[in-house]
Amino acid sequence: MPGTATELVAAAQAYRRLLQTARAVLDAWGDTPMAAMLLAEPLAEADAALAAAGLAGNEAEFFALTGLTEAEGEEAAIGAGP
Repeated sequence: MPGTATELVAAAQAYRRLLQTARAVLDAWGDTPMAAMLLAEPLAEADAALAAAGLAGNEAEFFALTGLTEAEGEEAAIGAGP
């Protein structure tokens, strides 16, 4: 069962920050050890926010709550610009 509205908003915001950071880091650093180091903190933040919202390990439910299918969420993570 998903968490409170506040927890869900926090999870969505953390996920958005992770996507934005990943795009920027991968554009600048590509597939280097530095990229992994720069993504560690936003990834941990998103994981913690999803766990607090009761959505850890349940991407399908998270994407459904945001109005995206899992495929659309993955496409946004990979293909969309900043």
